[in-house]
Amino acid sequence: MAGTQGFLAMFTIAVCFLLSGAQETVCNKEMIADIVFLVDGSGSIGQMNFQQIRQFLFTLVDSFDVAPDKVRIGLVQYSTRPRTEFLLNTFSEKQNILDYINRLPYKDGGTMTGEGLDFLLKELFVDRAGSRINDNVPQIAVVITDGKSQDNVQLHALELQKRGITLYAIGIGYGADKKQLKEIATKPDNQHLFSVSGFEALQGISQSIVQGLCTTVEEAKRQITHVDRNCSLATVADIVFLVDGSTSINAIDFKEVQMFLRRFIEGLDIGSDKVRVGLAQKKDKKPSNMAGTQGFLAMFTIAVCFLLSGAQETECHTVADIVFLVDGSTSISPIDFQEVQMFLRRFIEGLDIGSDKVRVGLAQFSDEPKKEFLLADNTEKSSLLEKVEQLQQLHGGTATGTAISFLQTEFFTKAAGSRADQRMPQIAVVLTDGDSLDDVVIPANELRKHGVLVYAIGVGEVDVGQIKAIANRPSKHFLNTLNNFQELQTLVQRLLKTVCVSMENRKIALFQKFADIFFMVDSNMTPTDFQQVRLLLIELANQLNPSSDTHRLGLAQFSQDTKVEFRLNTYKTKDEYVATFKKLKLRSSGGRHLGAALRHARAEFFTSSNGGRAEKGSFWSQ
Repeated sequence: MAGTQGFLAMFTIAVCFLLSGAQETVCNKEMIADIVFLVDGSGSIGQMNFQQIRQFLFTLVDSFDVAPDKVRIGLVQYSTRPRTEFLLNTFSEKQNILDYINRLPYKDGGTMTGEGLDFLLKELFVDRAGSRINDNVPQIAVVITDGKSQDNVQLHALELQKRGITLYAIGIGYGADKKQLKEIATKPDNQHLFSVSGFEALQGISQSIVQGLCTTVEEAKRQITHVDRNCSLATVADIVFLVDGSTSINAIDFKEVQMFLRRFIEGLDIGSDKVRVGLAQKKDKKPSNMAGTQGFLAMFTIAVCFLLSGAQETECHTVADIVFLVDGSTSISPIDFQEVQMFLRRFIEGLDIGSDKVRVGLAQFSDEPKKEFLLADNTEKSSLLEKVEQLQQLHGGTATGTAISFLQTEFFTKAAGSRADQRMPQIAVVLTDGDSLDDVVIPANELRKHGVLVYAIGVGEVDVGQIKAIANRPSKHFLNTLNNFQELQTLVQRLLKTVCVSMENRKIALFQKFADIFFMVDSNMTPTDFQQVRLLLIELANQLNPSSDTHRLGLAQFSQDTKVEFRLNTYKTKDEYVATFKKLKLRSSGGRHLGAALRHARAEFFTSSNGGRAEKGSFWSQ
């Protein structure tokens, strides 16, 4: 048990990460994707370790809803040469895939990972092999290797990524080349690159891999949905593409251009009275680099569609509490203050105002802050706009720090109309043109600790350091600096869109989380080690704060057989769990039948009669 306390932090982080995804399971039955595994079968692995790879693949595949119209699975094993084990359209039922994996023959040979990647591109991610790449179905490749490739991997990985294929890389042991793994994996590395110390550690990362794969698919689906929704708002537009058709672009890259155009146009509402599209080619010779064309598609489409729909001033249909803190100091001229009023009016016009929808509050500040109206004061958009029209500039100095503290104590409270206790997103928008006369760092930190997302808008020659200290991170999302007040009007739609996305993300983050967690404790340990485990369990209970409505806990000890100490529905409060952990006694030891214990857990621990909540999307942890 050396390093038990160090293990506590890591284990707690891991459990909390699992809990964060428990309420809304990403891997749902609507998930659609094509996933191909590229498995290293070289001689450095050996028969015993290859069995660990079989078990790992079995666990991953068993986590998906496999069907021809849902998740399709393909498998390639490689060593000196790649070999197709089965294509994406070979099997239509999960059990057939699992049976094949159980008897997957070990290949042996060298390590030609680059050739394996090229094989995926040409033989697996194509229509004839069952790939649905042309139907906008997410394409994912998972590369598993224990050694350094004897050929180049970077160019082949880049070709896959150019086709819009997301690459995961899993390196096993110290022989795996970190540099090559980074060349294979899609960026960012912390989402697509995994390393384990040995083959026996593969099972430990299986749930993280599954969660990552499902998140990749969900994000792709959201992008497509977002594109379609935005473009449907653009009822009338004329779009002309000017495409480079010079000889510097090779035939393969030009096919990428064609695919880009096809997928882009599929997202538009085409018609003579709707969106019209034109196309021209130019033949001027210039250097070409088509890398990342398909990955660029979604972002580019969203940008164009946003421009097309921006003139319609569409509403942000979500729920949140938003408070504006506006600088009214003397350094702002009356004409510029009118620009501030126009900005507020146009922003509010873009919100779906209502007592059960978006609530808006407004404070103005100079030397002292002033309440203009609270979140609870106006539930009709027309009354808000009238108050903004009547807004009178305060004049005076610029005490921004005092004003930010004022928001926390006077606006973001239940009495003022805040719905923080109902898990509604809390947002502040701070607009100023000058350096604060008082400290802003501590008040801004306190406001963020209060759960408020803070956007900052600095106009003119402001102290960028101060503005950054006010805004949430990352600055590119929460900080805007403008040259003058006239630029506020060009900011409205962009900021409105950013705030709306933040509100939706915040709603998901604030949604009540719950999980069913069952601990399985190996009773083959010394009393001293068991005392460390007991302390670990007590610490976890204090951090998770379990109850019958949030996190439910269960515990069993195992050796030759499995002995359940308490089930998921035995206790209802944290105090009961802590008291039980303190009295927990070590059972008699014997053999270590982990497989039998896991089968018992799968069959018994998470049933509804034992307190399991699988039907509500609760995460199963063992």
